Amino acid sequence: MDKKTSTKFVISFMAALVAISLVLAWVMGRNYSKDTSKERKRIAEQVKALEDGSYTVDLSRGERLYGQFCMRCHGVDGQGSASAPTLVNSPALTASDEVLVKILSNGMKGKIERSGRKYDLVMPGFKMIPAIDLAHVSNYIRTKFSKNSEEVTLKDVLETKLKSVERKKAWTPQELNIPVKN
Repeated sequence: MDKKTSTKFVISFMAALVAISLVLAWVMGRNYSKDTSKERKRIAEQVKALEDGSYTVDLSRGERLYGQFCMRCHGVDGQGSASAPTLVNSPALTASDEVLVKILSNGMKGKIERSGRKYDLVMPGFKMIPAIDLAHVSNYIRTKFSKNSEEVTLKDVLETKLKSVERKKAWTPQELNIPVKN
C-alpha cells in the first residue's frame, strides 16, 4: 500500500468512526429524553390494580436483595465503608417512605457527614428493580438498621415512582430534607 492509498484509508476510517459516533450519540440522546408517558401509564395501572392487603413483607427476600445490591458498599452489618456511609440509624431510614424510595430508585449524591466521616460520592439508583423488590429491601434495611419499623408497602413504592417518573438524576440530601451531618 503506497502512502497516498494509506492516507485515504485512514481518512475514510476516521470519517466512518465519526459517523458511527454521531449516530450513537443521537440514539442515546433519544433514549435519554424518552417519553415517560408510557411508564407513567404503566405504573398508574399497577397502582389501580393493587388490592388492599395484597403486599406481604418478605424480609428474607429483602436481605438477599441487600446482599446483591447494597452490601458491597454499606457492609454486611450496615456500618458502611470508606466509600459509603453507615445505614445504622441513618436519617434516610427514619425519613418518610417516599424519601427512602426516592433514594433507592434514583440514588443520592452530595456531601454528607456520618459519624465524623465525610462522604462525597454518588449512590446509584436502582430504578430497574421491580417495585415489589424495592418494598422488600426498604423494609429489610429499616428493620435491620433503624428503629423505624414503619412498613413500606408496594403501593407506597409505586406511588413514589409515579410522582418522580421523569426524574433522571440522583437526589441530593437538600432536595430530600435529609441532614447532611449527624
